[in-house]
Amino acid sequence: MTDDIGAMRKELAELRIKGHALRIADNYVVALRIGGDSVVFWRKGKAGYTTNLDDAEIFTEAQAWSTHRNRPHEDIPMPYADAVAMATRQVSQEHFHRWLRDHPMPVETP
Repeated sequence: MTDDIGAMRKELAELRIKGHALRIADNYVVALRIGGDSVVFWRKGKAGYTTNLDDAEIFTEAQAWSTHRNRPHEDIPMPYADAVAMATRQVSQEHFHRWLRDHPMPVETP
């Protein structure tokens, strides 16, 4: 696993070189210990939770650890770069079903 994270960090560094605007450095996100297929993070403004890193609250390292100290069994500080390195692209069933509702399948296929 450590080698995988190292490779992901190298890939992330290469993406930065290519000009992708990624928030990294000393930034942290705070993951919550909630079951399911995806990690849940605090949403911006601590306005609930999100699985989308683009919508996640970005903390300083000190803020992230302070949050953890207040809820040690729930809040897990994580470097933002590590979360980005582990992220995958996927389509949620909720969005897919909404798309299907808005784009009904034709009776006869073209």
